[in-house]
Amino acid sequence: MNIVPDILSLIIAIGYFFGDMKESKKNDSIRGLYTYGLAKNFRESTSLKLDYIDGMTIAVNWQDLEPLQGTYDFSIVLAELEWAKKNRKKINVVLYAGSRSPQWIYTRGIPTLEWRRRLKEDQAQQEKAEHTVEKSPVFWNEQYLTWWKKLVSELSNQISKHPSLGYVVITGATPKDYTTGTIIRYDDDWASLINAGYTFEKHEAAWKDLIDHFSSQFSNNELVLALGPLRPGSSDLSLSRALVDYIIQKQHKKIHFISVNLNDTWFKTSSGSKDLRNLLKHAKENGHSFGYQLVYSVHRNNKFKSSEKLINSLENTLALGIDDGASWLEVWHDDVILPSKKVAGTPNNAFESILKSTWKTLHQY
Repeated sequence: MNIVPDILSLIIAIGYFFGDMKESKKNDSIRGLYTYGLAKNFRESTSLKLDYIDGMTIAVNWQDLEPLQGTYDFSIVLAELEWAKKNRKKINVVLYAGSRSPQWIYTRGIPTLEWRRRLKEDQAQQEKAEHTVEKSPVFWNEQYLTWWKKLVSELSNQISKHPSLGYVVITGATPKDYTTGTIIRYDDDWASLINAGYTFEKHEAAWKDLIDHFSSQFSNNELVLALGPLRPGSSDLSLSRALVDYIIQKQHKKIHFISVNLNDTWFKTSSGSKDLRNLLKHAKENGHSFGYQLVYSVHRNNKFKSSEKLINSLENTLALGIDDGASWLEVWHDDVILPSKKVAGTPNNAFESILKSTWKTLHQY
């Protein structure tokens, strides 16, 4: 009996097996438990000193990075990367454009948008108002996108090879925040957006342009796209689906996905959120991992927390992410460190054991 073919077949099968393992590992390179912080309050967050935290996601504004056209200041990002390096952690970077654009943008002839941003319940209680009026450049404008891409390129030159850089979020084609949707909730504001020339096709084209640009500038880094409905409170995922399909078709293997609404009960119960979670699972089936960012599980006033609009247990919230197959989870850094003891870096005792257990589970995948 000639056993050579059988041996060759076995060798080939083993090769495919380990090739698949290598590919899986490559496409699952963001893993673990992270914290996140907005504005500048993340500076040297002591959450990075905890052994069960893998790194931190920081959000920085365009207006802080390029206060004058062509004059760049990346010191905030570089300082945080160096802080993380000392603690052997990773820093993920989110760039805010839109309403966080520098003032010089508004002197360059780019048309602007105004809309009412609905305040969250606890914010409304503090402000004694239902909404606030905000402004941004037209986010599909070609010149606006050109300047934005130049900033991205300059930042890449500064940080793309830093050993503490984790992932970079693809941003820019939105009036505020960083998901694929818009923050525009009210129908009359949406009508104003249409009157300004907005179309789904223009919005989609802007995102695809930025996806390709980030991919070229951060070609050796992990990238993340934050998915969400086109409008707040809606279940319209048409743009998110189109962009997921585009990334899969273009074989942008280093792009992953995140959703940022896990703590809201909407995420657990509504049909729209279930569709979003299924979209993330679809991306994973096609070789792209995903994560969940927990929004303010504790960093809310007591009246809001008792309103049952949040999942009432951090443990249940983290478990939901793990059950869905998320490769990484992010929690607000003030939910990890007691606000009154940030300097000392004292862990929040109420959550420490839960977070440690979650970290261990995520790394056992």
